[in-house]
Amino acid sequence: EARYLATAVASWYVNTIDPYAPHAQNIESRLRHPVHVVTRRILYGNVNAAHGNDNLEALFNDDDAEIKDGPDILTRRSAARMEAFLSSCSVALRTADGEG
Repeated sequence: EARYLATAVASWYVNTIDPYAPHAQNIESRLRHPVHVVTRRILYGNVNAAHGNDNLEALFNDDDAEIKDGPDILTRRSAARMEAFLSSCSVALRTADGEG
């Protein structure tokens, strides 16, 4: 289910961020690929199969991982929505000291 995927991405991101990098840089360097993996899984894959032996973290860690579900690229609309989501994360999720 989509909630499982969102929790998996959030947990992975929190565990792998660079505490010394600016927030916006962490979003760009650490969150972009996992969000792309999940977006493709939701659009083209079987979301309900995500609970099994699915190793999402391996896909999150491998920027060159082959994503087998769906076409090679996202539609323009889906890509724009993903970019808007990442931009909103960069703005909305700031650290306690206001770093961004």
